[in-house]
Amino acid sequence: MTLATEARFPIGRNSFDADTLSAMDEIEALVLAYQSLNDMNKTFWNAPELNHENSRPDAEEVFQVIKQTAAALQMALFEPRSKRSQKIAAVREQFLPRLKEVARRARSLAEQESAATGGDEITVRVLGTIRKIVLSWP
Repeated sequence: MTLATEARFPIGRNSFDADTLSAMDEIEALVLAYQSLNDMNKTFWNAPELNHENSRPDAEEVFQVIKQTAAALQMALFEPRSKRSQKIAAVREQFLPRLKEVARRARSLAEQESAATGGDEITVRVLGTIRKIVLSWP
């Protein structure tokens, strides 16, 4: 992109309202949490002391809820400006209970990760993200 184009079409954070920015930040955090959990999946399969049968349902549920929440928020961003805030609020209301439930499963995965590998990536990048979003939603 050339400087002339950037000057004609400046789009930055100040181009969006607070609800839109908040949803965009939440989508970013959820995508990063999903990617982190996906990366840890490889570590899990290489950890012989981890009970894969017990961890798989938890991991699959965490994956699904994170993915569905991010997708729903993204769809809300495509709503007309006049309806966008209401749609974002509806998505948050719909997914808040699911994120709370998935936080328990993520905590279980984090405990297994810590016991199996001594790491805390799931605690920081997945569970931390979910907790932060749950606490920020009304």
